[in-house]
Amino acid sequence: MNRIFTLHLICIIFANSFCRVSLASENSPLQIDEILTVWKQRSERIQSASFEVSVKQTRSKRHFKLNSDEEEEKAVNPAPVEEDKLAKDYITFNLNYSLLFDAPRVFCRIKGQWPDKSLQSKDFGRTMVTDGKYASDLGSFQGHPTGTIYADSGWRGNSIFALKPIRWALCPSDASLGIPLNEFKPIPELQSIDNIQCTVLERDISQNSEAPGYRKIILWITPEQNDCVVLKYALQEMGRTIVAYHCQYDFSQPVGAIPTSWFTIWFFKDGGTRIRIDANVKSHEINPVVEDSDFQIDFPVGTFVTDMRKHDRYNHELNYIVRKNGKKRIVLWEERDKTYDELLASNTPQPTQQINSTINIRFLITVINVILVLVILSIVFYKRYKTKA
Repeated sequence: MNRIFTLHLICIIFANSFCRVSLASENSPLQIDEILTVWKQRSERIQSASFEVSVKQTRSKRHFKLNSDEEEEKAVNPAPVEEDKLAKDYITFNLNYSLLFDAPRVFCRIKGQWPDKSLQSKDFGRTMVTDGKYASDLGSFQGHPTGTIYADSGWRGNSIFALKPIRWALCPSDASLGIPLNEFKPIPELQSIDNIQCTVLERDISQNSEAPGYRKIILWITPEQNDCVVLKYALQEMGRTIVAYHCQYDFSQPVGAIPTSWFTIWFFKDGGTRIRIDANVKSHEINPVVEDSDFQIDFPVGTFVTDMRKHDRYNHELNYIVRKNGKKRIVLWEERDKTYDELLASNTPQPTQQINSTINIRFLITVINVILVLVILSIVFYKRYKTKA
C-alpha cells in the first residue's frame, strides 16, 4: 500500500513539475535560435509561391511637396488653419501586384495608377526581377519604355515597402528578402497582439551621435505553432512610431501561416499620417512549378536599356535601344545630348566615323604637344645664345 502511495506521489510531483515547465515555457519569450529554426523549417515547406495582391495607397499631398528632412522639419508645427487643411488633403490610388517567389529569385509586376508631378493619377507599370545572378527592371520614362540590367543579383524591390510583410512571411531567413535577426534581442515579457501572445524583439539602430535607444526597430513574433511570423513591426524614434506594419494571417493552411492582408502607416514627425497602405491578398498558390524564364525580362522593341554589366571605351555603362529581331541600336557617349526620338530614328555611327573622330582628336593633341616642345626649346636656345653673347 505504501509503495502504491509513494508511486502516486512521485507521479503527482512529476506532473506538477512538467506543468510548471510548460507554463514557464509558454510565458517566456522565444530565443533567436529558436525562431531561426522555425524559419528554416518553414522555408523547407515553402519552396516557391505566387501571390496576387491589391493595394490601396493614401498619401498626404504634403508628402509630395517635401523633398528633404529639412523641409519636413519646417512642416512640423504649421499654423492651425494650414494643418487642418493639410489633414484633409490626401490623394488615393490603387495598384495591383503579381508576385512570384523562388528565393533568391523574385518576379514582381506592378500595374495601376500613380500620381504625376501635378498629383493627377496616371497609368503606371513596372516589372522587376532577379534571377539569382543579375537583377533587372522595366518601366517607362517620358513616354517610352526604359530598362536596367544591374551588375549584381540584389533585389531592387526592397524600396517597395508595400511588399515587406509578404517577403517577411515567405522568405524570413533569406539574406536579401527577409529580416536578419543577428542584432535583435528579446525583451522579457510577452505581449498580446490580436489575442496571440507574441515574443517582442528589439534592435537599437541609433547612430553614433545619438543616445542609445533613440532609434529602434521592434518586431512582434508569433509562437512556434504559428510559424514565428512577424505579426507587427514598428520603427520608433524617441518612443514615437515613425513606421508601423500590422499583418493578418490564415493559420489554418497545411503549409502554415499565409498572409491575407496588412496595413502600413508612415507618420510625419508631427504625428500626422504621411502614407497609409492597405493590402489584400486576392489569390495565392504555394509551391507552383517555376521556370528560369519566369525570372527574366524580355525588353520590348523600343526599350532604352542601361546595362551596368558592360562599359564603353570611356568606362561608362553601356546604353542601347532594343530593335526588331533582337538587334540593338548602341547609344554612344558622344550621343548623350540627342533625344530618344532622334536616337530611335538613326543608326549607331559607323566604326570608321568613330575611328576618324578619335584619330583627328589624337592628331590634334600630338600637333599641339609638338608645337609646345618647339616653343620651349626655342626659348631655351635663345636664353643660352643671349647669355654667351
